[in-house]
Amino acid sequence: MAPYNAARAPVWQGKIAVEEAMNLPELAENISGAPSYTGGAGERLVKKLADIHGRIPEMDEHGIEHMIMSLTSPGPQGRANKADAEALAKRANDYLAAECAKNPARFSAYASVSMHDPAQAAQEVTRAIKELGMCGVIINDFQNVGDDNGVVFYDQPEYDIFWKTCADLDIVVYIHPRPPTPEVTDKYWSGRKWLNGAALSFTFGVAMHTLGLAVNGVFDRFPNAKVMIGHGGETIPYNIWRTNHRLELFARQRGMPMKHSLRHYLAKNIFITTSGFYSDPGMTAALVEIGADNILFAVDQPYEETAPATNWFDALQLNNNDKLKIGRANAIKLFKLKLPLDQPSS
Repeated sequence: MAPYNAARAPVWQGKIAVEEAMNLPELAENISGAPSYTGGAGERLVKKLADIHGRIPEMDEHGIEHMIMSLTSPGPQGRANKADAEALAKRANDYLAAECAKNPARFSAYASVSMHDPAQAAQEVTRAIKELGMCGVIINDFQNVGDDNGVVFYDQPEYDIFWKTCADLDIVVYIHPRPPTPEVTDKYWSGRKWLNGAALSFTFGVAMHTLGLAVNGVFDRFPNAKVMIGHGGETIPYNIWRTNHRLELFARQRGMPMKHSLRHYLAKNIFITTSGFYSDPGMTAALVEIGADNILFAVDQPYEETAPATNWFDALQLNNNDKLKIGRANAIKLFKLKLPLDQPSS
């Protein structure tokens, strides 16, 4: 298959989209999350999730050279049975790595993992990176355990083996949203169902989980750990002053493990993307609070349309250096990508 054809793209060139979803063929009817995906929209979504290589003409049209793909949420995190979750992760990784190998100029992939057993998760991450050539790992918020209402998070010391492995491999852990449990859905969202999903509940879950990693000392135990979150940072950049203010006032008195300010981790350990968040004021706030080195372009395709994401980014009023970082250079650095546009011509 041909590499990115810059001559066909009339817009800002060579973008790398770092949060793009797919589904396994046998799970093609199993789309998660949002209640709005029904009828014809749901059918189109199912087809797009299952079709990786059919995205290339649209990528060319909108100046996207490369996509980093991942199994759609909730993936293994939605499997309460440990064996089922581990088998799904392995199957997804083998399939997605093979598909990306058909056209590595255009596609890379995150590994999926079951988080039932942190040691097994570390082993699967290692296999996916070293043997399959995947470029990072994606975890869809909390892991179901026991049943659909049982949950575990990864900010406690028993998960240190997972974080150490990822830090030693020097890879990014993308924390992606997933639907809340049935119990939480019933208690919090059933009376306001329109806010469940990407409109609000997804953001709450990932923000809490990411800040939990910070306050519980994961980034202090593993200073080289790298976490990425989408959708403009899931509100964290815009709440950072107040969250940090209250933590400094009171939380340290209660034995909080976190040793530095939240801004320290935002600068060193936490990266955000533009997936599904195409806002000029939002970008301005993120640039002020985080900086261009820690922001990356993404579409959230096919849950979001490509054109609005690229049209917004292409028109964004930024200096060329910051725009290159966000649209391309940060991804190349973080994911160690080697792409045709960066190779010397023969």
